[in-house]
Amino acid sequence: MGTDIDHNGYNDLPTIPIADKKFKDQLQAANVTQSSLRLFSQLADLFTGYPAYAVCLNHRHHLLKPGERMVTENITEESEWSQKTTPRLEKSSNIIPERWLITTNPDTAQSTFTAFEFRLTDGTSRLPGAPDQDFLRRFTDILRENSIGLDVLGVGIAPQPDELAPGHVFWEQTHPTEDRVQVLQIVHSSKPASVQYTYHTSWVPSTDPISQKIANPKIQFATFMRMADPIPQLATAMSCTHSCTQCPP
Repeated sequence: MGTDIDHNGYNDLPTIPIADKKFKDQLQAANVTQSSLRLFSQLADLFTGYPAYAVCLNHRHHLLKPGERMVTENITEESEWSQKTTPRLEKSSNIIPERWLITTNPDTAQSTFTAFEFRLTDGTSRLPGAPDQDFLRRFTDILRENSIGLDVLGVGIAPQPDELAPGHVFWEQTHPTEDRVQVLQIVHSSKPASVQYTYHTSWVPSTDPISQKIANPKIQFATFMRMADPIPQLATAMSCTHSCTQCPP
């Protein structure tokens, strides 16, 4: 289910600071504390039933040229980085979607998942495709009920259990020397939280550190990108697995 975004659609996505502000502004408009508690509790309940997926903040990295897609691949040589994301032109069958946003047909008002970032696999990967229609319906209902725009939050593939040790997150940054390259490393969650202009960008349901069972109704951060002020009460329902440092315009 779903389609792929083109380079113009990707370039129209907000940069991470703008996406972060838009999300927080929408929470603020609905009373940030109560709204975030309700929203993330509902998302935690939904995503607990779909453990292959994570909530993600829709944003772009570097501007794409015609035919390009943002593709993440594992770094096999010894490096402080575990993955890198770059614009790529090739249309290999080993490049599969890993993040989706919701798009709505203006004529039919029907919503669907549109892939906007991709992953290069070795051809044997069993990564899931876009979530099913029931998930899409429940996800859009939650966002609308909490006055969150359908263009603000999307869905990504969640980290595998063996990818992240407890208390660690993916930290994504612009490569210090290579043009239009994002690099990802696994660090303790305290590291990106102490760096200016880092933002939470992906969340999964929290688990109890001892039993590893879902700590209902908690959600934890999954990915970091240099974080600004955290959303109040955000970690009460989900936890961040991914954070991202601000990219150049």
